[in-house]
Formats: sequence, structure tokens, C-alpha cells
Amino acid sequence: MTTRTKSSQAGAEGDIGVSVPTTTSNSPSTLSVDQAIEQRTKGSSIDPTFHNLEVQSLISGELVEVNGVMTSLSDSWSSNWNEETVYGRIDPIPTYSNTTRTISLGVDLVPLSSGDEKILDAIGAQAIVAKLVQMLYPAHESTTGWNGSVLKAPPLLQIRLNNVICGKDGGFLKAYLKSLSVVTEHDGLYSVVDVQQSSANFDFDNQVYYNRLSLSFDFGILHDFEIGHNKSGGIKNYSYPFNFSPPTTEG
Repeated sequence: MTTRTKSSQAGAEGDIGVSVPTTTSNSPSTLSVDQAIEQRTKGSSIDPTFHNLEVQSLISGELVEVNGVMTSLSDSWSSNWNEETVYGRIDPIPTYSNTTRTISLGVDLVPLSSGDEKILDAIGAQAIVAKLVQMLYPAHESTTGWNGSVLKAPPLLQIRLNNVICGKDGGFLKAYLKSLSVVTEHDGLYSVVDVQQSSANFDFDNQVYYNRLSLSFDFGILHDFEIGHNKSGGIKNYSYPFNFSPPTTEG
């Protein structure tokens, strides 16, 4: 069971075009990456079981909504100390260095629709992965040889997932994506898209789209706002990390 469609180039520079089946004509229409992602977004907006992880590139400003089922979430803080051991002292002398945060997240991109639209969901899932992969690469100055070009900007991001992953006052959280892995699920109902039982007209070539893609993210977090305590011991930012409101004081 495979979905195969003809490849084509989209009109916009840098976009990826794929030929997708249509029920209105024997000739397949061209679906851009943005259109495929929009198809999935429409379905996820009416399904409460789906979470939309927002990932935005700080280089291009492009925003991608990773709409799928969250399978895991690990939020870790590490307080780092330099420890010096001296003669005659039982405990080391600790010197504070910094506090770092990492977020590991698992999301399964599964079908949001049934029937012929299920194929568009599968294309949209792969299109989301394509966008995310592009965000892992930096910006370079224009030169004749790209491999030796001068680095212009690192691939920094900002991310948000409701109040679970957010920055100051519920806004975006600055981050860098240390790793992204994609596992294609083959078993059971999550095999390749079934075009044999579809009523749509298909044009076969060498394209394959899977019903389920398991994504694993590993983010390093950047703090671009004040955090911690002031000299009087008061908390500088009550909304961090889960967008809580500051306590009210009784008059």
C-alpha cells in the first residue's frame, strides 16, 4: 500500500511542490508545503486531543504548528556548580555557575481525517517535518561556494505549547533545537497511506507518505528575560515557567 504522486516545483522560491491526487480531474493538482500543512491545521483545530507545538525560526520568522498527539514531555532544570575540594574540609566549596533548562518532547503525527483527505494529512505531516529540518540550518552570507561561506546567523528558534512551554507572560520561549529525530511507524493501521481503497484519481510515481510519524525534539532553552530573585528576595518573574499570575495582596 503506497501513495505515489508526481514531483513538481512550486512557484515560490524555496518551497517544495508535490503532486497530489484530486477527485475533480484525472490530472493531479500541485500542493505546496504550506498548503499541505494548512490542511492538517484545519483538522487539528477541532480535535481537542491534538496539541499544537508552535515552532518559529528567528532567521526567517516562519512559524510551523506541529499538530499531533503528545507522547512524552520532559522538562529539566540543572543548577551547575564548580566544586573545589581542599585539604581538611569534609565538604567541597561550591561556587555557583549557572542554571540551564532543557525540554525533550515527543509528538506523533497521525491522520486527522478519513477517506481521501487522509492522504492530504499524510502529506501535511511530511511537510511539517520538511519545515522543521530547514530550521536546523543557519543563515550564510552570499558567496560563490556555499560550503565555505561565512556564517550570518545561527538557527535559533522560539517555541510555545499553551502554558506548558512558554516564556514571559505566556509568550514564546527562546530556544535552540539540539536534535530532531523522526521515526516512521510501519505496523498495523500506521502503514503507508492506502490509495488502493480510495475513490480519488491518482497518478503514481515515486512518492511515499506514511500515516504515522513519531517526532522527538530536544531543545536547549535561552532566557531572554529577568529570572530569579531580587536583592530583597522577591521573585522577579512570577509568570515563569507556566504563566502563573502573581499572588494578590490583601488590602
